[in-house]
Amino acid sequence: MAGWLSGVPFTTLHSSFARWTRLGLWRRLGQRLALDWRLACGDELLPSAVVADSRS
Repeated sequence: MAGWLSGVPFTTLHSSFARWTRLGLWRRLGQRLALDWRLACGDELLPSAVVADSRS
């Protein structure tokens, strides 16, 4: 849909997405967003506890 709306060919979008995935961009972005969220909420930099749910 993004390619259709922007006029960018699918192959260009796919190759960019694949390259960013291979380089770990999405993982790092998710980690950065989680860190920023923790800091914005006034939490410590690292979690102080872990919860394990046996139902999941």
